[in-house]
Amino acid sequence: MARPLRLEFESAFYHITSRGNLRDSIFFDDKDREKFLDIVRRTKESYGYLFHAYALMENHYYLFLETPKVNISQIMQNINAISLLCRSASFPITLYIEEMLGLFCL
Repeated sequence: MARPLRLEFESAFYHITSRGNLRDSIFFDDKDREKFLDIVRRTKESYGYLFHAYALMENHYYLFLETPKVNISQIMQNINAISLLCRSASFPITLYIEEMLGLFCL
């Protein structure tokens, strides 16, 4: 069954969470976390959202964003796609579509 469409609004606040497939680790050290945050910052420059807070755990992350435009789907697609491509180039892994997550370049 397909996921319901995400509601998007101008100037909306979003609490985003994503976790590793089967709850596996996605961050192995501080360098991994720094690279992920760099991807988030570069995406921020491209899409113009406000980045209020974050928490990076070993196997998941939280982002608290505000979007002046109606573009949260594009923002998350960008973060997750860049992260996944960078990550899978170094560590081939299999992800389920429902659990595609923001990973990082090493």
